[in-house]
Amino acid sequence: MILELLIRDGCSVAGFATISREWQAIVEPSNFSRIKLTPQRLADFGSIIHRNRSLVKHISLRLKLEEYNCVRCIPRNPIGWVVNHKDNMLISTVFEKLLSTLSAWEPNDDLTLNITVHSPIDSNPLFDSITALSGGLYGRNQPVERDDHQHGWDAAYQGFGLGDIAFEAIFEDIALRRQFMNAEQENKWWQQLPAVPAVTRVILCQENRRQWRPTTLARMLPHFPRLQEIHYEPWWKSYRVIDERAGKDYQSLVESFASIGSLRKLVLFEDFNFESKVYTNEPLQKANRLVSLKTAEASLQLEHLWASFIVDASLFFPFAAAEPSRTWPNLTSLALTSRLLKPTENPAKINEMLQVAAEAAMKMPKLETMELWYVGEGFAGLFGYQSRPRSREPAAITWGGTWKVILEPSVIRAWEAVALKHGNRRFTVSTNC
Repeated sequence: MILELLIRDGCSVAGFATISREWQAIVEPSNFSRIKLTPQRLADFGSIIHRNRSLVKHISLRLKLEEYNCVRCIPRNPIGWVVNHKDNMLISTVFEKLLSTLSAWEPNDDLTLNITVHSPIDSNPLFDSITALSGGLYGRNQPVERDDHQHGWDAAYQGFGLGDIAFEAIFEDIALRRQFMNAEQENKWWQQLPAVPAVTRVILCQENRRQWRPTTLARMLPHFPRLQEIHYEPWWKSYRVIDERAGKDYQSLVESFASIGSLRKLVLFEDFNFESKVYTNEPLQKANRLVSLKTAEASLQLEHLWASFIVDASLFFPFAAAEPSRTWPNLTSLALTSRLLKPTENPAKINEMLQVAAEAAMKMPKLETMELWYVGEGFAGLFGYQSRPRSREPAAITWGGTWKVILEPSVIRAWEAVALKHGNRRFTVSTNC
């Protein structure tokens, strides 16, 4: 009982496994549930973990790249900024070894694979500020009181600017194809990689400044035939707003989702920071129409879809109207963003989108929650629907935001019909500003 209490409190109890077989049986499930894996440990990973494979629930693969130079040193060593040939060889070699090891594992409940890629210099104070979560391109995590003119740092206003080349290099794509001489060699390499049925969840989250190129992921993910969840959270890049290639790359990635028949949950979150529009003099990114349509098509088999900024709700929902017989038989939760949800937008367009969303919801018999939201500099808005057929609480649609939106009677009637179809006996409407 004491050991179980210590484990629940997050205490380190690994050493207690050597005391006795009885204690070992209690401690090992905690010891082996989450494994942190580096390339150096990968060689012996299969043999070390062999006896306790069934206890492993989460593998964090941490890949460390070469260091790159600072923003003012780019002209002296521009090659050092990109994910170079050596780094790509490391990533592809590790990935090949990992798949080879995990392919021998028998499917056993759920297994999460979390892949992170970083450079040690990412924690350097100059680069530590380059994150959308800590003040934007011109901010920093921790204030520095001295000037560093060599690297463009001005302590007076606590910030420095980056050029296009510097910014893009920090968020450089990981494209394993760079190591191959031609497409034929790349295809052969991908084809010889084994399938890994043990993995059911893949996480590529936003802590990575390096970006997995969507076309690379489109080839990677089908090697997990029992994949049920995908979490992909790339950073927003300033140039992507005008980069047509990026839209095509995303299309190939989304199309690969539809080929994974076991997929049940998909999270696509591409964040941005608002200061980037000042820095680039460009509008915030517009979702690609074909990417939105392809995501809608891939979502037909899903139970949960949360897609932000990469997909726009105003482009997603017309997909349902295009084919009357089209349904989402298993979808229970849906969260999307839409650029229409802005205080400067025509209210008639907002109501029109919400009407089309209700029409789509009529084709989602298991839908429990839908959230349509958007956030910008100085504003935020959220439309929500919640179904509660098994509760005494009524179904509800809500609007919450920094500005007022008047829901038209036709929109309210449409969502009331949705609630009734979902088995709700009561229905409420609330708006909060």
